[in-house]
Amino acid sequence: MSKKSENPMRQKGFNPLGAATMAVGRALDPVLQYSLLRKGYAGQLLHLAGFKRIITLPLVNRVGLNADFFGPGLVDKPGNMLLAMSGITALRHIYWALFVNESAFNPGMGAFVSIYNGLLNTINSLIFVHQVSRGKTNPLASNWMQYVGFALLLTGTVGEIMIEENRKAFKKNPANQGRIHDTGAFGVVRHPNYAFYSLWRVGMAMATGSWINAAVNAAFQVAFFAGYSIPELSSHMSGKYKSLWTEYTRKVPYALIPYIY
Repeated sequence: MSKKSENPMRQKGFNPLGAATMAVGRALDPVLQYSLLRKGYAGQLLHLAGFKRIITLPLVNRVGLNADFFGPGLVDKPGNMLLAMSGITALRHIYWALFVNESAFNPGMGAFVSIYNGLLNTINSLIFVHQVSRGKTNPLASNWMQYVGFALLLTGTVGEIMIEENRKAFKKNPANQGRIHDTGAFGVVRHPNYAFYSLWRVGMAMATGSWINAAVNAAFQVAFFAGYSIPELSSHMSGKYKSLWTEYTRKVPYALIPYIY
């Protein structure tokens, strides 16, 4: 009999307070990002940090958000795009917490996920304002880099939702009791949810107009999953499924990126 994992994500159950913490925490992120861009707080923070020639007036006035945010041209300006991205990903996490998750996800974890994603999105907003202030990103029109970033975010978000729904249906089927989910995306890599999450995080970083930001985000996400999340989950799965997990790792040798890792 395998030892019970101390990680709440590996335990069955539903924690209403944890789900509520996640939902509220993630809902606050678009509000924060809107304040950073709409009220000029991002520029003011950069100015206080010692950066020179930074736009400290409300950036939204310069990119036309007042007129366009709820009308035509929602993502044709990069400032609008960043706000739309933060809203999409917040809704994705809220949906997961309330309707998909079946683990004992607790308030501490809900707070961590909310703070973690909010921090990364805040860094993106700061980098975007810095890029615009230095003339590296056009505040009046998105370029191909922003559109590619938006496409990566949509692909990653939809991909995460689809595989989670597919996995949930697989587990609910009595015929699959005791089996490892190895169909669909799980037949390509062992942790497609981590891969899709990394994809949309890199997409948000690209939307700032900074290649360095995108590269750092990609390296950080892969390193975090490879160094912690994947070994932790692999240990749990190996203890739970034993030889079946060994067979699965032979069948699907790549953990995160097909033909690479």
